[in-house]
Amino acid sequence: MKRGVLGGRFDPFHAGHLQLIHWCLSHQLVDCIDIVPVAHPVHKPVSLPYATRRQHIAKAIEGLGDRVSINDIETLREGPSWMIDTILALQQHHPEDTLCIIMGSDTLMDFHRWYQSKRLQSLVQLIVFNRPSHPLSSVQSWALDTLSCPIEWVNSHWDISSTDQRPRTRWVIGLTGRMGTGKTTAATYLHAQYGIPVLSLDTLGHKCLASPLIQAELGAIFGPLQYTPCGDIDRQWLGKRVFSSPEDLAVLNRTVHPMLRHRCVEALTQHPTGIVVIEGALLHAIGLAAVCDEVWVLDATDQTIRDRIGDRADRLWAQPTQSTYQEWGRVIHTPSIGALHAQLTQWITPLLHRWPLPKNAT
Repeated sequence: MKRGVLGGRFDPFHAGHLQLIHWCLSHQLVDCIDIVPVAHPVHKPVSLPYATRRQHIAKAIEGLGDRVSINDIETLREGPSWMIDTILALQQHHPEDTLCIIMGSDTLMDFHRWYQSKRLQSLVQLIVFNRPSHPLSSVQSWALDTLSCPIEWVNSHWDISSTDQRPRTRWVIGLTGRMGTGKTTAATYLHAQYGIPVLSLDTLGHKCLASPLIQAELGAIFGPLQYTPCGDIDRQWLGKRVFSSPEDLAVLNRTVHPMLRHRCVEALTQHPTGIVVIEGALLHAIGLAAVCDEVWVLDATDQTIRDRIGDRADRLWAQPTQSTYQEWGRVIHTPSIGALHAQLTQWITPLLHRWPLPKNAT
């Protein structure tokens, strides 16, 4: 049996979704469809709670029969709603079925950047509907060269988007890489030279640690916390503890990352136009690569990194390897500050012509 998987925020569920469902079933692209509302979105926040979105979907699909159903599978697990986890869970429930993710051609262009995309591509087929903003003729060659999963193309002439076709006004760049590769230097340059706003995950993370809720959760797990004379958590003490224990680091990340992700997405709403940079080594681990339009990966030799970070080199084990980082975006080599600035200028200049900063940007 071919089981269609239609996932999304569904905020709201609309006529375009129903057209898509009717097409898949009437043209026998799938035998049934599971509608999977996102429980813990990592791409964009939702305005309606899960129960309300589910109620709207249930009302909309009344009368479609048992071939279409709402699957609450993402509410059964904690943490961000990654499609790979949903597909693995569906495989356990329906081991004989072929799973087909249903999406628009605009979403397809980001599919290779989804969490564990390569593994996901080995598990599913895709059904891709035409979107006016990304005609199939403009994406098919790219998809065949980039993706490994089978794709069914649907050249529909209706729009499945819940939004209008207004031009986009913002471009988000993720700036990431291992410790000591020059991320902060690059972000500082882009802000000072061009006025581009920068969201530092390190800075936002420090603010999360100041949250009474986070401190209470960490205290319940780690025991009495140590504080600085200013009343902040002693990050030097915390760093020594978590970077000497993979288990403690995992606990810290599970506790802080959801709030950090939410605060970063919230901060993005304060910059509706122009270019915005999100800077941080854990961009992918936190789930924020999904909100970026492109990712720039800073690179340096192992010896250069060790020279730059000194005693902190013993923390490198906690980050992905540089080869893993390089799979996530365009690579900037940083042998010197001058070379870094030259590469940044070369890449950012054409983007500024397309996504000019607001006149009041500083």
